[in-house]
Amino acid sequence: MDVDAGKVHIWHYDARMVVPLTWDEEGVTERAFVTQTFYRGKAVDQLQMHLRGVNGYHIETGCFDGQGNEVAPTGACPIYETGSE
Repeated sequence: MDVDAGKVHIWHYDARMVVPLTWDEEGVTERAFVTQTFYRGKAVDQLQMHLRGVNGYHIETGCFDGQGNEVAPTGACPIYETGSE
C-alpha cells in the first residue's frame, strides 16, 4: 500500500505462498503470505500476516535478508489496521 500516492498494489499468491496460522471447523481465520521481493536491488523475503485483533483484522509485514536479518524498506507499512471483522 502506497499511502502517499493513494495506491494499493495487489500481489497474487499461489498455494505454496499461503500458510494457515489458525483454523477451526469453519475454516482458516488467520494466515501468512510469504513471497520474495526486492529492496535496493537485493532479494528479500517478505512475510505478511493477516491476524485477528480486538478491533478486527490487522496486517503485519516484515522483510528479511538472506541471513534472516530483518530489514525495513522505506515506505513499507509494518502494521495496518484493516477495520475489517
